Amino acid sequence: MKIKFIYYSLIILVTFFSVTTIFAQSYPEPPLEFYVLDQAEVLSSDTENTIIDLGKKLQAKNGAQIVVITLKSLNGANLEEYATNIFRAWGIGDKTKNNGVLILLALEERLSRLEIGYGLEGDIPDSLSKRMQNEYLLPSLKAGKYDQGIIDLYQALYQLIDEGTHNLPAANTETKEMITFFAGVGFFLIIVFLLKFSHLFKKCPKCQQRKLRVKTKKINHRYQEITTYCTNCDYSKTILHEITEHHGSSSSGGRGSSGGSSGGGGSSGGGGSSGSW
Repeated sequence: MKIKFIYYSLIILVTFFSVTTIFAQSYPEPPLEFYVLDQAEVLSSDTENTIIDLGKKLQAKNGAQIVVITLKSLNGANLEEYATNIFRAWGIGDKTKNNGVLILLALEERLSRLEIGYGLEGDIPDSLSKRMQNEYLLPSLKAGKYDQGIIDLYQALYQLIDEGTHNLPAANTETKEMITFFAGVGFFLIIVFLLKFSHLFKKCPKCQQRKLRVKTKKINHRYQEITTYCTNCDYSKTILHEITEHHGSSSSGGRGSSGGSSGGGGSSGGGGSSGSW
């Protein structure tokens, strides 16, 4: 009875501290205009006004929202987790369409995150969001041009969500995938060759010539003879090798996705990309 009491007490304590840790992370409240919060104070008023104007137009058209948040520091928080949680806390995007986008900058850590709502992941997959950061945002951030980087990325996202088009050069993904595939196959074949024919590269202990060959002979269901011999001299060595039975097994599984909604707004499907400058 005493052991059970201690066990359940530990469970309650662990749960309590886990919950308090989660809620201990505070997030800024959305501003009145909603579309931009510049805590790091790196954006000009003209940039903020442009973001607000474009944000209102896009929301009026299809309910989508693109929000920009700049932070002085993450204060030790994980970038991806912070972006996902504030995305949900603010309810970015339409509640039913889940078509929100968050552009998050952390100045002290020099990190960026483009968080994509679940409803837009088909239009803005992770690979595309990464390319958009590399093309429009990160080069300007590296040069200290925060206004230009944010505006360029914001306008590109606006065009992509509104018109379904972008001005990025076409990525030859098929060619890259084929190169990766054949490189992997080639590497595998080389390993197999080295393992199976490694004796060809060894010298005969007697004549020092690379003339070694291997032949096997099965004795019974448990043992086989492995003979290494030289075609240049009379060297021969036979060992008895135990046969190990290998039983294969198969398993199947699926990958699920999760997303949460908050504040009556959109939810993040966990898609997006991270960058640094």
